[in-house]
Amino acid sequence: MQRIAPLDPRMKRLEGKVAVVTGGTSGIGRGIAEAFAREGASVVLAGRDAGRGRDVAEGIEANGGRALFVQSHQERVDDCRNLVSRAISEFGRVDVLVNAAGIFPIVPVGDVTEGQFDETLDANLKGAYFVGQAALEHMAERGDGAVINIGSVAGALGAANCSLYCATKGAIHTLTKAWAVEYAPRGLSVNVLAPGTVETPMNEAYREDPGFNEVTRDATPAGRNGTVGDIVGAAILLASDEGRWFNGAILTCDGGWSAR
Repeated sequence: MQRIAPLDPRMKRLEGKVAVVTGGTSGIGRGIAEAFAREGASVVLAGRDAGRGRDVAEGIEANGGRALFVQSHQERVDDCRNLVSRAISEFGRVDVLVNAAGIFPIVPVGDVTEGQFDETLDANLKGAYFVGQAALEHMAERGDGAVINIGSVAGALGAANCSLYCATKGAIHTLTKAWAVEYAPRGLSVNVLAPGTVETPMNEAYREDPGFNEVTRDATPAGRNGTVGDIVGAAILLASDEGRWFNGAILTCDGGWSAR
């Protein structure tokens, strides 16, 4: 019988790993980047806003971590590939990719424009695909690595006025399963972390509407919206060696929303 050594509480679970986090300048992505750094990872965080990105990276380094900000636009395939290349040139490799970048449009079906459609697919799906393409091939050459795609309960459940968001998150869930099947034989784990409503700057404007908060809280048996702190522990698990037997999984962190 295989004996499993007890965990050392002093051990940082991501010590020595290199993690790339898209959308790492705000919200869930920022929380994950900062948590990974506390757990010993060197973090490459990507986003559009250079000032905000530098602030996050400097904050990580001020707390003893290692971080690099790379300005990146998800709709540009060259930016996606450059992000992974910069991580490799700076830290030697990529062990973990977190695709957290995205937008959250609330638009009735009849009002969706072609521009909104393209923008949402670029931000929520195209960027994740091409950053993933570069990272997966690099990891597969080494025979080791973990990819975490940030999905949503909206990837499995319908929501009025959120058809674009639901469509892209459903695509992320299915894409993750396909990647897992293709890359598990090459030593990689690929999973989805699927939150419910989490209070972040991305949905702050919507949360100013009491009706929005009432709907999301009523849908959540826990009786509240989630926080970034509710999500990061699951991300650490999926990125760590302890989480390697997850593959093609959708790990739902939603306070019970999808259990109804």
